[in-house]
Amino acid sequence: LHAASYFTDGLFRKHQREEFEHFFYYTGDHVDALTRHYHAQYADHWHNVRGLPSDVLANLIRQNQIDIIVDLSGHTQFNALPTLARKPAPVIVSWLGYPDNIDLPAFDCRITDPVADPSTHGKTGFSAPEKLYRLEGPFCSYTPFLSHLERHHDSHYDVRDCPALQT
Repeated sequence: LHAASYFTDGLFRKHQREEFEHFFYYTGDHVDALTRHYHAQYADHWHNVRGLPSDVLANLIRQNQIDIIVDLSGHTQFNALPTLARKPAPVIVSWLGYPDNIDLPAFDCRITDPVADPSTHGKTGFSAPEKLYRLEGPFCSYTPFLSHLERHHDSHYDVRDCPALQT
């Protein structure tokens, strides 16, 4: 139930499984119900890699012939930056988990949007080696996890006005 899960679940639900083979390299230290759900529903291949030396993980990624890595951790806890610095795939993208520059030459770009990273007359104010790839819409979308999925249309789950606007 990591905070990033509220933003990745909706994306993974829409992934075109028939067009892409999905490998997950899980670096976390806790396996909960949501982790098991991701494993069962979204991953064609799942690897628990917590504690693997970076050269071993880089070799595993190369053996799996990964074309594109989308890193969700960046500089946060349990990241795989020592592995990713070895450029184990032709394209490495940063998205979501760390919304700032990674500052490793191995990273090709960071997915963002014009609100999170506005451009000012062609200058980004961004000095990292990776480029910014700005989506037209928001670079992420929140998906609430409902206690009772069968009630997802129930008014109990409707978005409400911010209480501060009224009080």
